[in-house]
Amino acid sequence: MNRREITLIIRDAISKQVRGRMMRPLLGTEHSYVIMHLSHKNWESKESELQLRCMIARHDISKARQVIGLGIGNGPYGVPTFDLVYFDIPELTGEVKLKVKQAKEELGFFNNPQINRSSQMS
Repeated sequence: MNRREITLIIRDAISKQVRGRMMRPLLGTEHSYVIMHLSHKNWESKESELQLRCMIARHDISKARQVIGLGIGNGPYGVPTFDLVYFDIPELTGEVKLKVKQAKEELGFFNNPQINRSSQMS
């Protein structure tokens, strides 16, 4: 069931080309997902943006000590592209908390997050 739900969430994020989406841990897990749309607009900063979004998810979803980030979209020449990030952060340091605060304030990443499960999507 978890793989089915992840598939639905990824498909929804791709079809709506959401800038970023975070997903709560599924039943029986301690990891969350961040899905980020890749495009020419964020191509140069895609790796750092995905990493920052994953740190924010780790901060905002305290149960999720592990975060898997998926960047999905098209590269500059229309070629499908995927980026993958994995973080295992048992404890949040002051440095991580500061980076999260700065990313939210300065870049607007997940400032007003909508954290959904697939059953809540339209």
